[in-house]
Amino acid sequence: MFEPSLSQPRRKKRSRRERYDDDPLPFPVPIASVTGVKASDTNWTYFRGQFRAGSDTIRVWGDREVWSKLERGGSFGAFSGAHYRNKKRQDNQRILAEDVDNYSHVTVVEDADPQILDNENNLEQSKESSIPQLHHVGEEKASKDDDDEIVEADPADISMEDASDRLGDYLLTLEEAYFLSYALGCLLVTNEATGCDMDLEEMWDVFSSEYPTQNYFAARYAVYHHFRSKGWVVRPGVKFGADFLLYKDGPVYYHASYSVLVQTHSKKISWVELSGLNRVTESAHKELIVAHVERRNGHTDEEQLRADNWMDLVRVREVLVRRWVPSAEREDAEDNHLKRTAKNKKQ
Repeated sequence: MFEPSLSQPRRKKRSRRERYDDDPLPFPVPIASVTGVKASDTNWTYFRGQFRAGSDTIRVWGDREVWSKLERGGSFGAFSGAHYRNKKRQDNQRILAEDVDNYSHVTVVEDADPQILDNENNLEQSKESSIPQLHHVGEEKASKDDDDEIVEADPADISMEDASDRLGDYLLTLEEAYFLSYALGCLLVTNEATGCDMDLEEMWDVFSSEYPTQNYFAARYAVYHHFRSKGWVVRPGVKFGADFLLYKDGPVYYHASYSVLVQTHSKKISWVELSGLNRVTESAHKELIVAHVERRNGHTDEEQLRADNWMDLVRVREVLVRRWVPSAEREDAEDNHLKRTAKNKKQ
């Protein structure tokens, strides 16, 4: 009989994780049952954020110290920008973008006068002369060791003087913001339109209005809360075509183990889309989980989910999706049979 096995999280080998604590914290505030540190007024941190209508993120106020607590304590939020690992290459790119006067010698396509060439010699000469050469005063040729990979910003690498210019704002998703406010009680969100702090009910209503379908924020948050309560670090999964990504300890320490797709009664995916998403997930060495948000017995889909009743109305059912490969199943079945046979002989 086929016995499925779950893949183990793959630890990252980058030296970047060595800058962080050896034992990552699950939350940015002390939780006595988890961290062993009793919460008090002296070690509790309150964060503040601002919500702007039409945005699906919350801008966090503060400085690098505040952002580091959110990033290292559960990997909440991220910078809105990205930076190059090679600072010299990044500075050159910024200079090229700002110094528009140096582009005056480049031929604009609309200003060119195309001509029909009658012989091969003119054609070869035209090819050589028509290649635009972009030069910049003071620009040096990049060495082979330059690493211009674009990565998620690391607060430890950035000084406060240029953090906002290079990295932008520090942003939380709506699900992260509500979890910090509802589950941990450490975030206060101000509505930019009114200038007032929002309570949990107002946050729920405002965040729900940012999605096109009714109850979709409720379904997404139910899934987010479900996996956070199981100890996973939940991050946005849009770069892999999913709703969320699940990490052990956080993106700094491990690669994502699972991509999560949220399914509701009103939001379903076709088999063709599911097959494509599963193939993308497999190519990234992850596995796909479809999280079905279902109503509990006695409750109908017409009932609106609110901040005070969503936990009583819905439940999350996890379905692990794998591509069926007959040869692999036979090999697994044979291995399991041999293991059981060897175990019975020992007994």
